[in-house]
Amino acid sequence: MVTQIHPERRGERNESAAPLSPVVEAFRAALRAVEVDGTLDTMVSCFDGGATLSSPRAAAAEQGPDGARRFWSTWRDTFPNVRTTIDVVQEAPGVATLSWTSRMTGDTGAVTFRGITVLEHAAGRITRLLLADVAGHGGTVAATGVALGVLMRRFVGLVSLFRSGGG
Repeated sequence: MVTQIHPERRGERNESAAPLSPVVEAFRAALRAVEVDGTLDTMVSCFDGGATLSSPRAAAAEQGPDGARRFWSTWRDTFPNVRTTIDVVQEAPGVATLSWTSRMTGDTGAVTFRGITVLEHAAGRITRLLLADVAGHGGTVAATGVALGVLMRRFVGLVSLFRSGGG
């Protein structure tokens, strides 16, 4: 069963929404720490020792705690003034899909971009993170970002199936 919630509105927790799983709550708090003060330890501790982290921006997937540290350090270095709002969370046993909006400011002005993160988890730790964003393209690819989100949410339950060769 998938539970759809809207956890944040204008940066505030929507108290009427269904409660987030402990894994998603921990990830959300850790992301805030990475973005606000650059703290990586809390984020790294969210991941299982054999976790895989993938993004279309990365040349290769990152692995384990050292990989998680590199992944989030790169995020912070690439987007030093970013603040992310998690707009929608869909959860099923062992998997969560987070639709998000990030806003960053810099010397050239403000940029807003959207994306989807899929978290697979077991025993309270993230085992796989898949991130897809449309950073840096603004309204030009907004429709593509929305379509990508719909596809990822539609097929989120198949992620493990394809990885295990069952599809």
